[in-house]
Order: sequence, then structure tokens, then C-alpha cells
Amino acid sequence: GHAGNLDSVRRAEPRLAQQTYVARKRQEARQLVDKLTDVVHTQTSSPRFDAYVRQTFLDNVLRGGWPLVLGDEEAPTVYHIYSRKHGDLERDYNDFNVPPQAYSQGNANYRDVNQNRRSDVLLQPEVGDFNVLSFLGLIQADGYNPLVVEGTRFTLSPDRRVDVLDLVERPEELEPLLARPFTPGQLLRAIADREIGLKVSPQALVVQMLTHAEQHFQATFGEGYWIDHWFYNLDLIESYLAVYPERRDELLFGKQVPFFDSSAFVQPRAEKYVLTARGVRQYGAVVEDEEKAALITARAESPNLVRTDHGQGEVYRTTVFAKLLGLALLKFSTLDPLGMGIEMEAGKPGWYDALNGLPALFGSSLCETYELERLLAFLGEVMAERRAGTVELPVEQHTLLQEVRTALETWLHSDDADGDFLYWDSVATARETYRDRVRLGFDGDTEELALDELTSMLTPFRAKVRTGIQRAIAMSDGTPPTYFAYDVTDYERLTDADGHPRQNEQGHPFVRARRFEPRVLPLFLEGPVHALKIEENVADARTLYRRVRSSPLYDRKLGMYKVNAPLEGEPHEIGRCRAFTPGWLENESIWLHMEYKYLLELLKAGLYQELFEDLERALICFQDPAVYGRSPLENSSFLVSRAHPDESLHGAGFVARLTGATAEFLSMWRVMMFGEQPFFVRDGALCLAFRPALPSWLFDEAGALRSTFLGHTDVVYHNPNRADVFPDRASVAGMVLRFRDGATVDLSCAVVEAP
Repeated sequence: GHAGNLDSVRRAEPRLAQQTYVARKRQEARQLVDKLTDVVHTQTSSPRFDAYVRQTFLDNVLRGGWPLVLGDEEAPTVYHIYSRKHGDLERDYNDFNVPPQAYSQGNANYRDVNQNRRSDVLLQPEVGDFNVLSFLGLIQADGYNPLVVEGTRFTLSPDRRVDVLDLVERPEELEPLLARPFTPGQLLRAIADREIGLKVSPQALVVQMLTHAEQHFQATFGEGYWIDHWFYNLDLIESYLAVYPERRDELLFGKQVPFFDSSAFVQPRAEKYVLTARGVRQYGAVVEDEEKAALITARAESPNLVRTDHGQGEVYRTTVFAKLLGLALLKFSTLDPLGMGIEMEAGKPGWYDALNGLPALFGSSLCETYELERLLAFLGEVMAERRAGTVELPVEQHTLLQEVRTALETWLHSDDADGDFLYWDSVATARETYRDRVRLGFDGDTEELALDELTSMLTPFRAKVRTGIQRAIAMSDGTPPTYFAYDVTDYERLTDADGHPRQNEQGHPFVRARRFEPRVLPLFLEGPVHALKIEENVADARTLYRRVRSSPLYDRKLGMYKVNAPLEGEPHEIGRCRAFTPGWLENESIWLHMEYKYLLELLKAGLYQELFEDLERALICFQDPAVYGRSPLENSSFLVSRAHPDESLHGAGFVARLTGATAEFLSMWRVMMFGEQPFFVRDGALCLAFRPALPSWLFDEAGALRSTFLGHTDVVYHNPNRADVFPDRASVAGMVLRFRDGATVDLSCAVVEAP
């Protein structure tokens, strides 16, 4: 239940004081949990594993929400309920809110809810492309995105309000609320508070309202621009295409998305490279653009969407393919001076937040470079299969594309010792010019590119990215590194038009960097995770696995993987991670989310034997409660590794449940049960085939294992010999379909043509 104030509680006191009330509410809660978690019902030889699947799904719902599909069947509205920042009350700094109303949504961070909603469409296919379009629509013209996602609001045009107002007794009292953005909960709350009679049920009123309303995904800038948020959108696309592969071209070329508009502006280098007592640093990377803020505030409708005519015209929308292409271009233009990592040029790090000092040290990350390679490969595959056609870009992005292409051609044919720096400087200048041009909005003019021409343009992009990755690996011991810092070894002071030295508010002189020297940070598990994502060769993936297993990232005592290697040789300036005792919190601990990311990529890379050997020690449900210190059905943010000086803490879990590991485990679960791509198109027909990856020890004594497909279809695997069922050594021999009316169809085949 919920209450907005103490008066509401006092009015409900007679009902709340009844002896049966709490018992009835407890039963209600249990029924709700069972109903929610039935979509992942699993029955194996391990009851603990089965219960862990349900509990992990439930925690994922509390963090990312659960999609209700409401309204018109032909054009349903997806509305997430339950979500709240990090999923729990226990982190006192979360400052989240859940409105005391029906259909409540909480605020959360872009990266978190994006990951937590990755499996939505695989558990409830009616969600369709909602998540893809929503999160892509929040990507800005500068390539970044707002941090805080605030759920959705609805608006009703005057001609549509009539249909909703006809369903209430005193429409004149409700009309003012419908004249501005609202939520279903606000609507029902106002009706209850004003005791307005309904001609239909509250649920029917909400459905009618959603059928006629326009939905708006809400977000705010928050605290900054992280460099990793953009690539989780490709995960959403892959999940969607695992269910709807036949709709790929419709999604990419038929659907349109806007650009989010923010008044937070990424400064050019001349406004953030400063000389300090410790050397040249990057400070003040993002500032509030007051002119832009005033422009956004003055807009009556859709204030946070980029417009044409430099902010004065219509909302600008583009195809999903064009949005991804522009995103790839902007990330490519942000490669560091040696083309290895993507720069932390906006003042924030990537997933590993504890390196919060690295952006000031001109830090960059190889993880995002791997993801850029993945995005470029995806775009290339689409263009190769589509062959003909065009893509339309804003004229500003088209100009940037041509300038980057010219700089790349010069770099490819240059033998200048400073070629890398000259290329970086040229592209960074082009990027800064582009951002200045789109600061208030797009011009509105567009340019068309033929897909075959675009293919030839992106080929050297991929070559440049791969060269940077290989250069980075060569600087390590063969294990992919993750992070770099750059020392500015040569610079010049900047002056104003009168020749006076320019300086920031703290008195630090602005400088122009003329030479960089890279420094590789110790190993982080994050680098191998992203390397595995683009690895197509199982043998090479196995080699990488063995390197990680023999590196300081592997905790032999626990049989688990640490988030980073020892950092004692690094300065405290890299970030707060250096403040923690090794093995604790964000320094050399078993950070569950990243370990689960790694285990998921082992599965997707085809390292089945290695994965399931690791799972028997690494999966939380198989932990010894006496060591773990809590229920083995409950995730922790981190486990104390053997690097910690207090041996009695090794293997203990801390900060319960608040972890993105739920998203990774659900992905593991569905790939294990059904394969990565259950639906696919063959010879123009939509087909279904299961390719499970299941170890022998998960089958029960009868050789059976049961799971739930698409949230409602019961799937039972029969494996009488209880053999390992890995895609490289065993496959589904046949299927029997059993319908709800009892009828059965023996297909005697492993591939089904799906209607």
C-alpha cells in the first residue's frame, strides 16, 4: 500500500489495526512475488539454483522495474513500475524517491536501468522496441546522455482529453490535471482525493487514457557524463533482435528517435587543459551553458529535445541507424592521442566509478574502444546485408564525418613521427567545432549518404580502431589492459587577444598540449570482458581466459575474479579506489557485477567447460553461508578477496543486493537455457531453435530440466544420459509441442518455423 501523508494513515487506522490486516498483506505480497517471478520459473537438480534465479530476477525488477503493457493492443504503452535507484533502501546516499501512488516509478541512473531492462523483451515480448527507442532517444547530439532517468509522463491533446473526461462524473475538476504532463498514479490520486466518481474501473480509465496519450521518457543531467553509458544500447538492440530478427530493418530504418537536449556543455581543450603544481591537468570539463538553459526553460512542450533552426524550430528526429552512425562517429573522434582508448574528456570515468581522478590525468579506456569496434561491426553487417539504400545525417554530422575521414587518410599515408598527435589534434578540433555548431540545436539541413559509399568510409575506421587495440595489448603482457593515463610532456601557455596569459577561476594557466606520453594502469577485469565481446575465435578466447586465470586478477583461494590487480604503485590522484584497503570495496575485491560480466562473456564466447567449472565456485547461490555471511540467494555488491589482510573476512559479502549483477545473471540464465539467438530468419522464414548450454549436474535424476521461455512457455529438456549439453558437443534432437488443450505435435526436428 501507499500513503502520501500522515492524515491518510490516520484515516486508514481502523483498517490497519485489524488483526488480520498484516497477515492478509503478507499473503498478498507473497502472491505478488510468485506472480512476478513465475516468468523465470526454473526447475533443475539444484533447488538453491532455482530459488536464486527467482530472487535475482526480483532484485533486478526492484532496480530496473517491470514493464506493464497497457492500452491499445495494436499500439500498446509500456510502463515500468517498481524501479528505484540501485534497488534498495540500504544505501543512504541514493536519494531516490518512489511516489506514494499507484503505478509508481522511481528515479534511477541511465546505465543501471538500461542494463536491468536488457532482458525485458525476452521475458515479455510485448515490450517490443520500447527500451531501444527510449534509451537511444536520450543520447544527445554531443554523444553523451543524461544520468538520471525519471520514468515517463503523458500528455493529452485537447481533442483527446474528451474521451477520458467522459469516463468521470465531474470532468471539470479533472481537466486541469490533464492539461499538463501527468502519470497514471497522479491521475488516480487526484480522483481519489477529490472523490470524483468513475463510470468505469480505475484500471479501465488508465487503459483509456494511455490509448489516447503521448508518452514522454523523462531524464535530467544529474552529475556528469560517463564514457560508457552509450554502448549498453547495443545490448538492448541485440536482445530485441533475439526475439524479432525479422524486424531489424524496420527498427533501424523505419523507426525514428529524437536527441536529448541538455544545458551541460563539454568544454573545448582550450578551456579545460590547465597547468598545476603537479603538471598539466584536465579540470572543469563540463559547464552549465546559460544561454542553452534559458532556451530549454522557455519551451512549453518537449523542452529537453533537440530542435532545428538552432533550437527555435521543430523537434529533430532521425532513424535508429543514423543515430547509431552518428554515435559511432562521435566516439571514434574521441580516441586518445595514440588511438588506443576513448578519452574521459567530459570529466567522468566509465563503469569503474572509483577511478574518478583519472579524467584529470587525461585518462582513457580500452573498454569503450572494444565497444566501438563492436558497433562498427554491427553497422557494417547491416549495410552488407541491406546493400542498397541511403542514410540521412544532419549536415553538422556529415561535415564532421568528412573532416574525420580526411584526417584519417592523411594519417594513413603519413610517415611523420608526430603523425599520431597531428591526427588526434585535427580530429579533436573538428569535434569541438561540431559541438559548437550544435550547441543550441541542429540547423535542420541534412545530407544523404549511399550505404555502399558509407561502407567504404567506415572500413578504415575499423582498421584504425583495431590498430589502437593491438597497440594497447602490445603495451601490456598480452592480456588486454583497460585504462591509460597520459602525461603532457610538452605544452604552450595560452594567451588572450592582448597577449595576456589566460587562466581559470582557480588561477591555473590554460595550456595547449603538444606531446603526450601514455602510462598503462594495472590490469582490470573489465578489459578482458570487452575483449571477449568481439572475439570470434574460440581458441583465442581460451588463450585469453588462461591469461586472466594466471594473472593477479584471479583469486585462487576463492576461485573467483577480482575487479583489479594491485594498485599500490599508483598515485592516489587516480581516484578513490586507492583509499580502500586491498580486497575491500572498489580495490581488488570480488566486485560481483564485473565478475558476472566476465562469466557471461565466457559463456557467449563458447568456453562452456571453463565457465561451468568456474560457476561451481563463483556463483553466489553455491557459496557457503558460514563464509559468505548472508543468504546465498542474496547478491552482494562485493566479496572480500584474499588480498585483504584480515583472513577471517575472505569470501564474505557486503552491501546486500545492490548490484547490476542481476542483469548479467539473467542474461547468463537465458543463454544457458535457450541460446543467444533462439529466433532467426532462414530463407525468408522466421525460425526457432534452442541451443542450450547446460552442465550435466543441473539435470535431475531423471535427466530432466525445466525452464520458462518468453515469460510463459514451459520448456522441458530430456537428457536421459545426463550428459553435458553444450552447443559444440550436443544439440536438441527433436521437439514435442504440447498445447494447453492437451494436444501434442511431435516435430522430430530441432528447428521450428515460427508464425
